Amino acid sequence: MGVVRAAGYIGVSAGPGTRVYFLPDDPRVPRTALDPVALARTLLSATGLIGRSPRRLVTGYFEHHGAPCRESEHQVVAGLPGGDAAEVDFDSLGRIAAVRVTARR
Repeated sequence: MGVVRAAGYIGVSAGPGTRVYFLPDDPRVPRTALDPVALARTLLSATGLIGRSPRRLVTGYFEHHGAPCRESEHQVVAGLPGGDAAEVDFDSLGRIAAVRVTARR
């Protein structure tokens, strides 16, 4: 969805071991907003499904949502809507080790 900038998809079985995905091509389809409460689950689920660079997945997710982020060797910190912040830590193998969301005070 990110590559084609689709707002969502519908996946259906097309045969044994085969799926077809339909992507909407209508600017009226609303985009899902970044949800700080579901952030950890979203990032960990996506990493498990995609199985590639967790760091690139995390930075791409924040870029997709227009959340400014900064990176250090083992962490990505992003500014979230409403002034909250998200910190994503990576272990020495590049896996997501922790996700924290800090609410503004």
